[in-house]
Amino acid sequence: MARTITSDVAIVGGGIIGCATGYYLARRGYRVTIVDKQRVAAEGSGRSAGGVRAQCRDPRERRLAMFSIDLWQSLAEALDADLAYQRAGNLRLASSEARLAQLAAEGAEERHEGLEVELWDAATLYRHAPYLGPGFVGGKYCPTDGMADPVRTTTAFAWAAQRHGAMLLPDTEATEILVRGGQVYGLRLVQEIGSLELHAPMVLHAGGPWTQTLARLTGIEIPMRAVRLAIGATPPLAPIFAPFLSAHDLGIAARPTVNGQIYVSGFAHPTTDFAKQITPTMLAELRAAEQMLPALAGVPLVYAWAGLLDVTPDEAPVIGPVAEVDGYWLAAGFSGHGFALGPGVGLLLAQWIADGRTDLDLSAFRYDRFTPGQLAWQEVTASSVLAGKLDR
Repeated sequence: MARTITSDVAIVGGGIIGCATGYYLARRGYRVTIVDKQRVAAEGSGRSAGGVRAQCRDPRERRLAMFSIDLWQSLAEALDADLAYQRAGNLRLASSEARLAQLAAEGAEERHEGLEVELWDAATLYRHAPYLGPGFVGGKYCPTDGMADPVRTTTAFAWAAQRHGAMLLPDTEATEILVRGGQVYGLRLVQEIGSLELHAPMVLHAGGPWTQTLARLTGIEIPMRAVRLAIGATPPLAPIFAPFLSAHDLGIAARPTVNGQIYVSGFAHPTTDFAKQITPTMLAELRAAEQMLPALAGVPLVYAWAGLLDVTPDEAPVIGPVAEVDGYWLAAGFSGHGFALGPGVGLLLAQWIADGRTDLDLSAFRYDRFTPGQLAWQEVTASSVLAGKLDR
């Protein structure tokens, strides 16, 4: 007979969403167990570029991002950890008047909601950013956006959750969501030393692109596709630029790190097998960073890695309880946006679970907004992520 442990809330997934929710719940006195088939920050959260932005969001996500960034300001102190958080700004570049007009319209919406953004014409852009290559007609800048270290941040949430009494089970795979009479009662887990059951009346499923596979065993079909994204790192360089940069017309983004390296990321590549191998094509695409930043011409990438994103048809997450199974909650499908949103989502989910209400309305992210199954992909505009234009 399998060993049994008990908890108030079981969380599947040791990324920033799972660890942040676990932390905020544990602070409120809940017995929380976080399980991950590998280790904290091993997958999407730890492999992300680390952008923390509110601008250029889906309108449904904008207030959520602003709410989360308010938390980011004091997060290092709250978690007692160095997160390498820099409020260095985010600059979105336009190579055409059409793209600049799109940024201008978006900026008007953002300012209406209280987000500080500036639209720059070409002259203003190159005055602020003389390091850019030629060909840009302008850009949009948000000074309150920034970046942080994904592994440090996710790990800090996990450790802080443990300090408040949460249990962390790495190298532990959830193989079944236990349901009886339409009510969740826990998880079946497998470890190297054997199997066990984690009994809990609530399961929060925050497993990234793997969420879909396990959810299907309960009859829940989450419309989601895995997308692979490569990131390359330069050697440490003398400072070139400060903000997070992205040029969607070139399919490239870049940001500096606290140790002087520059991370560059490129096009998204759909995958069906959860593979994280980097192809020569993916590496070649990263060289487009030289068009954006001529100072990178000839600079090698000393290493590169790939991560998987869990992409929904409308590129917005699924957050909240699933009506079909009492006690089963989802927090997945973040489509590359989960790192920045993680602290806010974690706090709001803890409020929802503990109090039945939240400081911010999350109803736009409900699971039932999609038609069951893959039909959901036919109901929305073609995904920009799957078209290789990741809005990260």
